[in-house]
Amino acid sequence: MKRQVKSIVLPLRLSPVEWEALQDRAKLENSNGSAIARQAISEYLVASPTKRSPKAA
Repeated sequence: MKRQVKSIVLPLRLSPVEWEALQDRAKLENSNGSAIARQAISEYLVASPTKRSPKAA
């Protein structure tokens, strides 16, 4: 069975330093690219909770 990779679009809200920190954390945890993406998304949502609600726009 071939594994399908889905594209994930991240907001450009992370600074290069924050992105490097996420990559370093994922490497320390022996994570893969998907884990890096999930971590980036969760940190983005925590940083800007109004982005989750369409009513806030």
